[in-house]
Amino acid sequence: MKKLITRTITGIVLVLVMLTAIIGSEYSFAFLFLIILAASISEFTNLFKQSEVKPNKFFSYSVSIILFVVSFLIAKGTIEIKYFLVLLPFFLMIMAAELYRKKDKVAEILLSQFSV
Repeated sequence: MKKLITRTITGIVLVLVMLTAIIGSEYSFAFLFLIILAASISEFTNLFKQSEVKPNKFFSYSVSIILFVVSFLIAKGTIEIKYFLVLLPFFLMIMAAELYRKKDKVAEILLSQFSV
């Protein structure tokens, strides 16, 4: 019963924070989702602690945040959509760098998945 009360209070607080961010301004909404994004990336990278695969946290955070910020600026009308396409080679370089990192078995595992 105590866990239910704690979860209910936490849920109410999170809903109030989200509503405040939505009503406040588009920047507070974006900031809230940047925090949620960072927490999600942290949770995702922590999933691999017991695994042989060790994702690069710096690349994970940087790609996610850049993608979100550019998407936000495009949706707001600050920049044109063509700048989103400029990011494509950047993301491909990050994927290639991740494939050829020497300290992990990422390339070996990924290549074994796609070999015929």
